[in-house]
Amino acid sequence: MVRGLCASHGNRRTMRQSFSRTSWHELAGKSSNTQWAYRHILQTYGTDLQHRDPSKVFLTVGDADTLFHPQYLSALSLQALQMSVQERSWSFWQPPVFIMRNLFSVPGPTRVSSYATVSFELGGLANQKVGHHFCYSSYSTTLALTMHPLVDGWDRDVIAEDHHMFCKGFFAAVRESLSKPKAPGIPAPKPEVRLQPVFLPALSYLVDAGESNTAKGWLRSCHARFVQARRHSQGIAELSYVILQYVSLVQRAGFWKLPFRTHTQVWGIMSKMGMVHIISQVHSFALINTFVYMAIEAVRWALGGGLSVLLGDIAANGASTALASQSLGGIGWTGITAIFGPVPPIAMLMGWVTYTVVRDVVEGRLTEAMPAEREGGEGPRALVPVVPDVDGSALAEPGAKVGDLGWKARALLCVQILTDHVNYAEITMFGYGFIPAILAAWSLMRRGTEFEYIVAAKPTC
Repeated sequence: MVRGLCASHGNRRTMRQSFSRTSWHELAGKSSNTQWAYRHILQTYGTDLQHRDPSKVFLTVGDADTLFHPQYLSALSLQALQMSVQERSWSFWQPPVFIMRNLFSVPGPTRVSSYATVSFELGGLANQKVGHHFCYSSYSTTLALTMHPLVDGWDRDVIAEDHHMFCKGFFAAVRESLSKPKAPGIPAPKPEVRLQPVFLPALSYLVDAGESNTAKGWLRSCHARFVQARRHSQGIAELSYVILQYVSLVQRAGFWKLPFRTHTQVWGIMSKMGMVHIISQVHSFALINTFVYMAIEAVRWALGGGLSVLLGDIAANGASTALASQSLGGIGWTGITAIFGPVPPIAMLMGWVTYTVVRDVVEGRLTEAMPAEREGGEGPRALVPVVPDVDGSALAEPGAKVGDLGWKARALLCVQILTDHVNYAEITMFGYGFIPAILAAWSLMRRGTEFEYIVAAKPTC
């Protein structure tokens, strides 16, 4: 039995009307909307649900523009029903979320933010032993978890509903284990909450204010993406929530009485949040400082006569000899080291991973229908989207055969992705990362979690 919760993302006016406050601690946003939908489901189907195993009732949360893989719910059910009741009751399920349904109609910096999401989602779901991955955007859980007295659905006063719900469930499981009587000689139970990957992607739209092929539309779309990034940066508040919960647990049970696994998982959660909201922004700041320093030193080198000496050496001895003579000085060799050092191979690897995913989306492999849904004798076909798609869509054309993209188109796609990384990576980190994070930190210090929820502009069909 599967019931879906969908946080509708309409226009800004509609959102403000549908998210009217019912109490002083309710914030307009996806979390309060999901909680309303959850309560409505309990009221509507409560009688029927009383006679069912709540660990076998799955709630799936998604945005209005999320296009789930046609076999996602089936794969989720198969995976979950093979677990024990206890394991299933404390589990979340997460598909890799690829934000690229309109990949080719948005500005370059916005595309790069989509590439970063691809790497982050695949890396986090594939390896959760290092750090800790959280629910993101579209995910599933059980009615048993949401109805637990220590969970009681979604909180109505948070912005980052996905991260918060995972952390809330995690600490609820720990607190429940601490409340159970312990027999002598039996170790304390370990945290039971797990994020189970379902490697069937969910596709959604990138922010697009329209007419991105014009200068005005391009800037409008970039600003709309900045507004969304500003909202996402409010998720840094979840770090304080985790720290508060951790301190409360330590005070209640004692540091040494908590299982070592509990400590490591909490540290992993905090490190992942710190990496997303703090370390990456410090990296952006360091990158900006390095660029400014390099520019200042390059101008100083040129005005000090270094450029004249270099041009003279090139004229007399050739370019290769002039460069080998280190006429560029320390700043030149620093730049060469930065260009050909360890960073570009990593960027190339990220670019190749992104290209592989985008290519599979374009060729229809990640929306492919099951054999029973294909027309016999004509080979595999891509899934027909449930709604008409938009200009610049990355989805395969309805009815197109899987893998129809030629080698020339593949080469151009690969070049475009690598070019996007080279041209827009720094702009994306600064405009969609560093500045929104600074604004979010300042806002949280001044106003706490009070925040005006503005829905990102998305294509309409």
